[in-house]
Amino acid sequence: MNPIAPSGQLIDTLTPAKLRKDGIRLGVLSVLSIGYALLFDQPVLNVLLIAVNGFGVLVATIAVVVAGTAIRRHGQAALIGLAVYGACLIGHVLAIVLLVG
Repeated sequence: MNPIAPSGQLIDTLTPAKLRKDGIRLGVLSVLSIGYALLFDQPVLNVLLIAVNGFGVLVATIAVVVAGTAIRRHGQAALIGLAVYGACLIGHVLAIVLLVG
């Protein structure tokens, strides 16, 4: 059985440096969107931010699935990845809810 991603590529995705970079990028985007949604209300920018956060939800969901399936093989690194990407996923969903509401 051939895995979708070779083990080397998967472990590179779960390294602390990669998790920090991805977590910071996704987290900053969701925090800025949440702050914008709470402070301002401009329909055109709301639509753009909803689209960007929707893409963030897609990326974070894929990352959560990959990290979740890698827990058995990679242990703590995958668990930390699951937590980081899960927090980013929650942030993007919250941003979308605030922008829509």
